[in-house]
Amino acid sequence: MGDRVVTNRPARPGSIRVLFIGNSLTYWNEMPWLLEQVAGGAPGISAEFVGGSGMSLRQHWDRGRALRAIRERPWDYVVLQGQSIEPRAAPRQFARYARMLDEEIRRRGAKTVFFVTWAPEGDAQAPITEGYLAIARDLGALAARVDVAWQDLSRRGLALYDGSGLHPSFAGSYLSACVFYATFTKKTPVGRPHRFVVDFEIDESYRADLENNRLTAAEALRIQKAAWEAVRPAR
Repeated sequence: MGDRVVTNRPARPGSIRVLFIGNSLTYWNEMPWLLEQVAGGAPGISAEFVGGSGMSLRQHWDRGRALRAIRERPWDYVVLQGQSIEPRAAPRQFARYARMLDEEIRRRGAKTVFFVTWAPEGDAQAPITEGYLAIARDLGALAARVDVAWQDLSRRGLALYDGSGLHPSFAGSYLSACVFYATFTKKTPVGRPHRFVVDFEIDESYRADLENNRLTAAEALRIQKAAWEAVRPAR
């Protein structure tokens, strides 16, 4: 699939500027946009995404779009997310291209953040988590521990996968947004909004799915608390 760009808009003055480089685990349910909505304004977060379905870090490097995005404007954080099982299935390749991308990110004055994703439903989480944490330690980079909150909430019965057993439900994407909000701002997401008005052009049925999500206030609070617990030890 060709490269996809989400939320490619000018950054708001004073906002935290974030570039996501990844695939559908990141862009599902417009997660970078959800992050902006969770953050709100003054100064808020401005997020952009580049990538495509199933892309690995090597593919990001080879295609060049991610490198151009890193270079074309100043960022505070650049988030790297590999193919769903890449840290386990191709650890040397994953680490090699993570290092190469991190070098470019640092050269531009930004901080690298690894998106520690969940395993496909029924698969082992530990090898994926360790792959991300190992490279984050080696590079002195940050790790957004979505995996910790995901496992916690899954054990307690919250439906975080959609029907594919890989992609996130709206609740799963909202969890990612809350973890990133806490990671970037060092503030709790408890009390942040979970109902949004879509402010960009999008298919009407998809707009309805995002605006009329079935996440209850009680579920949103559980997600917010779990996200904060996953981030707090790293503060």
